[in-house]
Amino acid sequence: MKLGRCSSFAVLLPLIFADPFPVAAQSAAVPAAQSTPTPEAMQAANDLFGILGKDMVQNFVATAMVQAWPPIDTDLTLKKVDKTTIASLQKEYERLQTESISAALKDLPAVYARHFNASEIRELIAFYQTPIGKKLVQEMPKAQTELQAILTPRLQEAQAGVFVSFRKVMRQRGLVD
Repeated sequence: MKLGRCSSFAVLLPLIFADPFPVAAQSAAVPAAQSTPTPEAMQAANDLFGILGKDMVQNFVATAMVQAWPPIDTDLTLKKVDKTTIASLQKEYERLQTESISAALKDLPAVYARHFNASEIRELIAFYQTPIGKKLVQEMPKAQTELQAILTPRLQEAQAGVFVSFRKVMRQRGLVD
C-alpha cells in the first residue's frame, strides 16, 4: 500500500510529536505504591505540604508563567490586543493557574503517603527545613525551566531526524514517493 505525501506525514505525526518520556515507560520503572496510606503517613504528608504548599504553588505558577505565557503574549500582541488588556489577561491567567495548581496540589499528600512511610516523610520535612532544602524548593523550578530550554531544541532536532529516517525507510519499502 502506497501512502501519499500528506497521509504519510499524518501517519508519522504522532510518532514525531510523541512525549519522549511516555507515561507507560515511566510507570513501568516506578515501584508500586501502597494502595492505602496509613493515617500516620497521611498526617506526616499533610505536615510536609503545610510547609511546602505555598512555596510550591508560587514556584509552579512562576514556572508556568515563564514557560506558557510568552507565546500567549506574542499571539495577543500579533492580534493587536492593547497592552492594558494583555496585562489584565495575564493577571487572570496567573489567577487561574494558581487556582488550578492549588487544587492539584491538594492530592499530593496522599500520593506521598502512598510512596513514603511516616518516618521517611518526617525526614523530608527535616530536610526541607534546612537552608539547602529551602533553596531546593526555591531553585528547582528555575533549574527545570533552564533544563527544558536546553532539551526542547535538542528533542525537536532529534524528532526531525527520526522523521527523515522514517521517511527514508518508508521510501525504500515503496510506501511513500
